[in-house]
Amino acid sequence: MNGEFGLDSYPSTYYPGYEGAAITADEAQRIADRYKALTGYDGGGYSKRDINRTSGSLIARMDWNIDSRNTLSARYNFIDGRMDEYTNSPTEFLFEGAGYTSVSRSHAVSAELNSRISNELHNELHIGYTNVVDGRDTDENLPYVEVQGVGTNGGGTAYIGTDRFANANSLDQHTLTLTDNLTWYKGHHTLTFGTHNEFYHSHVVYVANSLGAYTYNSIEDFERDMAAKYQYNYTDESVTGTKTWGPKFNALQLGFYLQDQWKPSEQFSLTYGLRADIPLIFGGPSVNEEFNAGDIATRHNVRIGDYPRAQILFSPRVGFRWWVDEQRRTLIRGGAGLFTGRVPFVWIVNNYSNTGIEQKGVTLKGKSDGAGNIIESAQSFTKQPASTSLSTLNPSIQALDRKFRYPQVFRANLAIEQSVGQGWHFTLEGLFTKSINNVSFSNLSLTDNGAKIYAVSPDAASAANTSTYYSVDPKYSAIYYTTNTNKGYSWSATASVRRSFLFGLDIYAAYTYSQSRSLYDAASSSQANNWSRTYAVDSNSPELAYSIYDAPHRLTAQVSYSRRYAKYFGTTVALVYQMYSGQRYSLCYGESADLNGDLMTGNTLIYIPTESDLSKMTFADATSAERWNAFIESDPYLRSHRGQFSERNALQTPMEHRLDLHVAQDFYFGAESGRKLQLTLDVVNFGNLLCRDWGAYYSVKNARLQPVRVTALTDDGHGNKTPVYQFTGAQIAKDDILSRWHMQLGIRVVF
Repeated sequence: MNGEFGLDSYPSTYYPGYEGAAITADEAQRIADRYKALTGYDGGGYSKRDINRTSGSLIARMDWNIDSRNTLSARYNFIDGRMDEYTNSPTEFLFEGAGYTSVSRSHAVSAELNSRISNELHNELHIGYTNVVDGRDTDENLPYVEVQGVGTNGGGTAYIGTDRFANANSLDQHTLTLTDNLTWYKGHHTLTFGTHNEFYHSHVVYVANSLGAYTYNSIEDFERDMAAKYQYNYTDESVTGTKTWGPKFNALQLGFYLQDQWKPSEQFSLTYGLRADIPLIFGGPSVNEEFNAGDIATRHNVRIGDYPRAQILFSPRVGFRWWVDEQRRTLIRGGAGLFTGRVPFVWIVNNYSNTGIEQKGVTLKGKSDGAGNIIESAQSFTKQPASTSLSTLNPSIQALDRKFRYPQVFRANLAIEQSVGQGWHFTLEGLFTKSINNVSFSNLSLTDNGAKIYAVSPDAASAANTSTYYSVDPKYSAIYYTTNTNKGYSWSATASVRRSFLFGLDIYAAYTYSQSRSLYDAASSSQANNWSRTYAVDSNSPELAYSIYDAPHRLTAQVSYSRRYAKYFGTTVALVYQMYSGQRYSLCYGESADLNGDLMTGNTLIYIPTESDLSKMTFADATSAERWNAFIESDPYLRSHRGQFSERNALQTPMEHRLDLHVAQDFYFGAESGRKLQLTLDVVNFGNLLCRDWGAYYSVKNARLQPVRVTALTDDGHGNKTPVYQFTGAQIAKDDILSRWHMQLGIRVVF
């Protein structure tokens, strides 16, 4: 039996008064005063606070040797965790009450029976059950408010009230697994016949904006109650019996596989096999007859109520290992095959929650004058939203391609390992992955009616600086459609060297160069986020671009020394150095006015103007053009791509370097014993302890910077739009906590 408890606490950053904060103390006080006047709550404060993370776990295990042929082991795991979700940046600030605490509790029970049926047959049976309950705790249950245009340069955004995604957000999962592997040793062949099956039951409650969410372009607009945007979602009590309903979902993933490891000689082995996965869903989402009979459904051949039918996903694979010489100094190995991961049922469940039958919603936009000033509020602020007061409902719904295929990739690798001299070992390996079935998202409520956005001006319009301005179906704020794409690939090449010396010294070094391209990274469980955070010039037609996970360079070097001495003592010292490429990010517009009409802000890639373009653009102030030009000239990528739209994830934060130190001191209970008391010292980011400028870690929230804000749009009378720009600036920020050194002391007893 083993139990652990962990507590991690660190201070928040980028609060008013902190260097580089997104908001001033005077602005924060004005927002707090206004919110308190409306709700009786001041937002929870805006000063420095602690961010806490606690965790506890319990592990119990029992092993039973039933007889000479059978052994049984049983295991129980319990995990309980709480983590404050509260992060500020140079462009965003959360009042304390706008954060929340993620809560997770899980119970897992498993049993494994190993049986030796005969000298040639061996069977392994595994049965498991897991229950995971996730939720979010908030301080209050009040409307969410987003105030843009704060900070000394007007480029910051402040959030107050209950997080829009936290109030009605919970997940209760039950998973039952059954795995059985029968191994048959037959001459030069080792045959494995197996099955792995998982049954899922989940209850998902997710209603974004369930308390109402207001967006204001400025503090002045907040004080005047002039909302630029209002969003409210709820579940229809007449259908569900509650305003925070969530679907119950049942699914089964069956897996069957056959593998043969053929070893015709001591120097060569060939492994080949076939796996078949069969995902099954029991019961579909509600059918939305009104939508299915409408023009959008007919035009795109989609139906609300469709879900993936039973399908067999075949995954053939082959691999080999070849020792070239009898001394086993040269090894060539490789393999190729199709791979199907665990089915992401969360994307399927979202279609059950958002049919337009159970969950309703509204998205309203305020009216503005030609200069971008709000002259009619999207919705007057109310402490308790009431759907009966809203005259027009336009819910966000989700549809799924009836021929949707679960994700699969083709993957191949080839490597050579070479031993040289007295213990030197070199490896060179290449890996290639190609998407076969990946996910793709679009918003079917958007229609291209020919209207354009002139990034420069109507007179200077060209294909290079013109994009689509969408019209939105008034019945739906969004229709997120999930289908497949085969676009996307990645490859990597790795070289490594290692050696262990008899006197206790071990050294290791490896360098990897890689590239990764994707259409959608699908980093979120929400289709809305997966669509809106795939930044693009055309929201419904993103280009193949660098993946957010692309990290071209990675170097790791490790040296460790371990020695037992004086019979009762032992010491280990290890240093690990890592160098890796920084985070990829995009440059997008900040939008007080919805630039392309898609009802989403901050998701449109910026146009990088030439100096000539700048003279033809319209700006909200006299200095923006000059400052924008200086910003472009300061960056090599922007400087070399003038006259083009920025590409998604084309920029990277600086290269990062990390040095960690580990020291362990052992006290043995006997001269020949392996039992010991061990004291450990770990210094994470040890380099920062040596020099305050070392070990910097950079992060860009939501993988985007927004140096330019669209404050208004002018219309030429034919629906074509020309933006009015304001340069607000943007900069990459160091993560103040992760850029510091951390020390950890530990003690344990090893039996």
